[in-house]
Amino acid sequence: MFHYLVATFAIFAATARAQAPINVYLPDSPSNTFPNGTGIWPGIQHALKKLVDAVEGDRFRPEQFPHIFSEYAPAHDTDGYATIVKLLADEPRYIQQLAEIARLALSIHDVITKRPLPLLRQGEFRSVTLSQQEVAVLLASAFFGEFPKREPTATDFVRFPYPNFFG
Repeated sequence: MFHYLVATFAIFAATARAQAPINVYLPDSPSNTFPNGTGIWPGIQHALKKLVDAVEGDRFRPEQFPHIFSEYAPAHDTDGYATIVKLLADEPRYIQQLAEIARLALSIHDVITKRPLPLLRQGEFRSVTLSQQEVAVLLASAFFGEFPKREPTATDFVRFPYPNFFG
């Protein structure tokens, strides 16, 4: 009986290790780096602050939108950007909202600090509770395409959708 319990525990422990929670890699994570090892978050911050400053200084033009982010995301979805540029050109009132979304994205480091966010797998019984502000910050970050690119060989992420709106 004792050997059966030990063997059952060993199988359970091995399964638990194999199913360890995988966390969302956030834009401000130190492991979010370019291939040369430099952090991506400082570039994201610079681009978002540049956007906010341009809007507040009334210097922002819709055609600038894709170029602001080319420093940290040169391979973003240009069709998605073209849609935003057209929307901003047709409806300039949305430009101010764009700055507000950028401010939300900049606050990720202050808003989501307590715990890593787990990726939820199908068939697992887990839950995540987020405040409205945390959800808003995550959506703003996804809107600007800030979540790290996934390696095509990273099998842990194959079954999860890509979080960025563009990319």
